[in-house]
Amino acid sequence: MVDIDALSHLSESLAYVDNFLDDIQDGKKLYLDPSNAREKHVIDFIHALYPDDFDHVLDRSLDTRPENFYITPDQVKNGQDFSILQVDTRVQPLHENLHNANHVLFGRASKIQTHNFVVAGADLHYRDRRDFQGSFDRSPNMFLHCKGDVVSLSQTIKLLRQVIDGSDNNERSILFDNTTERFTPILRMLNLDFPESINSLNDTLKKAGKKAVIAVVEEKNTALGRLKAIGVDVEKTLPPLPRIIPDKVFQATSSQEKIDDIRLALRDHRSGLNIISADALGGLSEHDPEFKYTFAGNDFAKALTTIIDKQNNPHVDTVLKQMDVGDENAGILFYDGGESNAERGLRDTDVFAPYLKQTHQYAEFPGAETKPLSQAVGPKSDYYKLHAQALQEIEQKEGRKADSRMLDNCVVLYMPLQQDNLDNPRYYAFKATSVLEIECAPDPLLAVNYGDDAQKSQRHYQKPIDRIETLAELEEMGDPWMAKEMAISKAIRGFSDAARIPKRKIDLKADFDRIKDLVVHCPYPLPEEDEVKYRRKLERQGLKLDVRDRPIKSIDDVRKTIDSSKALFFPNVVSKQGGLYWADKIFLPASVVVEKQLSNPKVNGMPVAFYSGIYDGDGNAVPTDFERISNHLKRANMVTQDMHHLYQGFDKMKQVSNYIKESALVQNIYDVFDDHKKVDLPVSKCAVTFLESATSAHPVDNDNAYILTVNCGLNKFDSISGYGMSGPMGAVMWGAFQLIVEGFDHMAMGVQDPKAKKTEGSPDEAMRKIMGDGYGVIAPDIFVRMWQMLQMDALQDDREMKTIAVAQGCGIGGLQEIAIIMAMKELGVPGADRIHLIIENAERELPSGIIAPHDVLLDMMDQRGDLSGRLGTYATTSPQETLAQIGHIKNQSMTYYPVKNPLDTIHPFEDVKNEHLKWLMGYGNIPPRETIRDVYNNVLRDKNHTPDLG
Repeated sequence: MVDIDALSHLSESLAYVDNFLDDIQDGKKLYLDPSNAREKHVIDFIHALYPDDFDHVLDRSLDTRPENFYITPDQVKNGQDFSILQVDTRVQPLHENLHNANHVLFGRASKIQTHNFVVAGADLHYRDRRDFQGSFDRSPNMFLHCKGDVVSLSQTIKLLRQVIDGSDNNERSILFDNTTERFTPILRMLNLDFPESINSLNDTLKKAGKKAVIAVVEEKNTALGRLKAIGVDVEKTLPPLPRIIPDKVFQATSSQEKIDDIRLALRDHRSGLNIISADALGGLSEHDPEFKYTFAGNDFAKALTTIIDKQNNPHVDTVLKQMDVGDENAGILFYDGGESNAERGLRDTDVFAPYLKQTHQYAEFPGAETKPLSQAVGPKSDYYKLHAQALQEIEQKEGRKADSRMLDNCVVLYMPLQQDNLDNPRYYAFKATSVLEIECAPDPLLAVNYGDDAQKSQRHYQKPIDRIETLAELEEMGDPWMAKEMAISKAIRGFSDAARIPKRKIDLKADFDRIKDLVVHCPYPLPEEDEVKYRRKLERQGLKLDVRDRPIKSIDDVRKTIDSSKALFFPNVVSKQGGLYWADKIFLPASVVVEKQLSNPKVNGMPVAFYSGIYDGDGNAVPTDFERISNHLKRANMVTQDMHHLYQGFDKMKQVSNYIKESALVQNIYDVFDDHKKVDLPVSKCAVTFLESATSAHPVDNDNAYILTVNCGLNKFDSISGYGMSGPMGAVMWGAFQLIVEGFDHMAMGVQDPKAKKTEGSPDEAMRKIMGDGYGVIAPDIFVRMWQMLQMDALQDDREMKTIAVAQGCGIGGLQEIAIIMAMKELGVPGADRIHLIIENAERELPSGIIAPHDVLLDMMDQRGDLSGRLGTYATTSPQETLAQIGHIKNQSMTYYPVKNPLDTIHPFEDVKNEHLKWLMGYGNIPPRETIRDVYNNVLRDKNHTPDLG
């Protein structure tokens, strides 16, 4: 029993519980001995709160294994003292079940102005565990819901400590809802696990002059009655969220897919919230290396990093002033989510064993395509094939049915730009979950158009429980389930309701007028018969067709076409006489897609539709050449995101029109705030321009980019690149800088696009340190960037000059760069005939087999006669072949140096991921194990080597 003399013992026990709860939230390693009774209770509590079985996965706030949180003496003794997952667990997103507790227990009175008391941890205002006092001050009582998490329990324990220790919270009553028994270990530790003990404590408190009442509910459906019994103040309300301007809310997310989902949800929920890309504020975006490969605490880490970046960026004040948004009302919405597998045994299968080193050993087995494991595997189709094999392995080895279910989750986090203390930032978080079933086999209906390995999205494999249709089918049907039950949609709705964003009035006429007579632009001339046919078909759907009356004649025509169009339509027909292939069919659509990838406000909501209209002998629609190339790049894992969120391909005109009209209804177009003047680069008459990906994580691409850059430098060629700081593009910059630091005569130059800089970064610090100012520039737009990378001004001034461009591992951005060279040759742009283009098509091994990224492109060029030395276009398969080809073009002998890429990261300019960066910058002492100078000297000393490649 508890009496006055025992209050000090209870206070000591509460302090112990409070401390270890803080340690859990801080991500600290707990050393717990099961033989110690108190520590055994802690272990029991962790397993009760973070159950291992999927049936309870919706009941926990972090999808994490219980053993993530503690280490036992036996594990230390056996050398199993692993490093626990390093994450910032200070953010515990609002759990949907806690949110629902407000609705059920309080008659859905209000999601924000919760009357009478605070549901511990479920307060929509303050989810930060360090803001407990604000919650205590706003409510006379505390309720710990049976679905509570670490935050809510910690909040309750802190209040209980204040009550017991005699602070100002002596009137606060506390109720534990322990109907799930998840808090039993804590109650045992506090000696409050039976009614007599609790009654004795209340008597003791009463004798001590304290008005607080402590209650523990162990039976279902009694919580509301107990709450009334402990004296609920029915007049007390919580203050509202800060005023949010619904038409000027910035948002940051990692993919166009999520942006489309958000806009669909806002439209379906009739929310008046309009979202503006946070890129408009300049600085970091969620594509930046700082945000890659994170696990738990994702949203909080992204939000805090971004807010710090914005606060240090003077451009933000200019933008906010132009938009008439004050600091006190400015903030950014962050969306984060994904899928995790229910089947824990996947981690232990032989199928996935080779890939586990890519993930943290305590990390939840990732199921989403954005997680490091599936990125390491390759395309999603490859990942799902291995996933199916792993499930089959479990069933064969363990003789049980493997669990193929998945949990879809989303957190919406709003963080104001104005923060009093960035060590304790203010934020508001909303979490939603949905349970999905997964089908590992490709959808046979979609495989007709896209092939087994060219699935448009992982959604084509998933379907809701008790549904026949896949999510992709529901999406194409416009099924309301997509906007009401997906986790991202539910979280958006929660935020919109909580912030009291006004509802849009249903105005069918306004929607009709918005798309009535919408002009669909075909950017190249069509044969008269096709133009008449398509015009009639679109007019029947309420759309107008505008067909370009003359062929594209310049790169500026492409820029103007993109900037002036509301919707683009690319039919798979031979252009009218005088039309061009590369400019019309490849360069223009590639440019639109790249601009969409970079979130150019002018094209962000622009629908882009490809129309087949041609069928093979089996009656299957034949995709356009651009779609074929894109699909192959996706299969080769050169394109990480699903391209169908940037464009759509159809074989029926009604599908085209529906897609365009639906997209037009959710378009949001905003002003461009970045403005850069053209700054000329130094001219090098002996340089190689590198066309590289900024995102490829495959070692073949990163190694080849480094090897070729260094070899070109050692053979007296300067380097020009897209000036990105990650992937193969970053490897080029690193190799060029390393040459200079090691004393070789080399000039490194780079041109970046203002929008691409937000996703690719640029190694400005290293460039200024190693080369000085003027060698790395930001172009006005991506077209000027490509023009400068190819040294077109110098080519036009000097008719004796040549440019050599090499495309290695690259995706859609590289396709755009290849296409602009071919388009300029096709257009007869002066100087373009002296651009020599080498396409290096290096094979790489993926789980689906060996593949080379440019097979489809090169086959197409070969069939067209566009691959020949006469046109200055060549194909190679390795850096050694490419180096030899450069020697042939320049008519000089080349020496190949067998250098090796010293980096095992795709982010060479982040010191936390590259131990050699400080050495490169001159303030560290960890050089590469084998320097370029070492290899160079060894080759010179080796009299038996064969130096001539040309």
